[in-house]
Amino acid sequence: MECAPREVHAWRIHLDCSPNIVATLGETLRPDEQFRASRFVTQQLRNRWIVARGALRSILASYFHFKPNSLVFQPGTNGKPSLTFPVEFSCFNLSHTGNIALLAIAESGDIGIDAEAIRPDTDITSLSQRFFASSESEEILCLPQEKRTDAFFACWTRKESYVKALGIGLSARLDSFRVNVNSNESPKLISADFDRAERWSLIDISEPGVAATIAVEGAIPTLKRFDFNLKAYAESKSEPASSQSIRATVRT
Repeated sequence: MECAPREVHAWRIHLDCSPNIVATLGETLRPDEQFRASRFVTQQLRNRWIVARGALRSILASYFHFKPNSLVFQPGTNGKPSLTFPVEFSCFNLSHTGNIALLAIAESGDIGIDAEAIRPDTDITSLSQRFFASSESEEILCLPQEKRTDAFFACWTRKESYVKALGIGLSARLDSFRVNVNSNESPKLISADFDRAERWSLIDISEPGVAATIAVEGAIPTLKRFDFNLKAYAESKSEPASSQSIRATVRT
């Protein structure tokens, strides 16, 4: 695989799969990751984390032509991981919600992704007023009732993808910057107390039942979407990346 300049690759990973595939992906994890997986309270959560992490390893390995189990990750100050060996690379970000994970990769620059399953029972009024800028919460709550849920989750993922791209995580106040909230409009960072809004592009990659946004530094890039082919991965196991191309299914 190769990510050209001004391209962003978005990978979709289905997390519920056969025990054989979970075991195969689990073999690529390092001891600290296996320990982290063991701490999940349910088998389903444990398996989903293993698949997401193993897929991350396999996909990144395909770009750099190494074996997935050779990669070494290092968390940043606020938890955002970067690749430190065999190459140094930080232009990727992973998010998972429910039974899917989404991975965003850029050739250069900061990038973040956030995905959230849309839950109709969410307390939109309370959460909007607590976390969002006042203009955002007012705009959401002025919408017709049937449009508020989509607007809330559009706003949430747009904001979370941006702070993940910055690598500041939960240390950022979500009301210190503004995005547009209409889920039918192209996402946009409107203003930020600590940054130049025009320095960033937001890309909506939502699907039915899931809101998802990519934040990337620079002008709007070319977006290419792929599905991670779990069956092909199980057949090829953790071979070097010369075989990795069969694991990608291009999405339209």
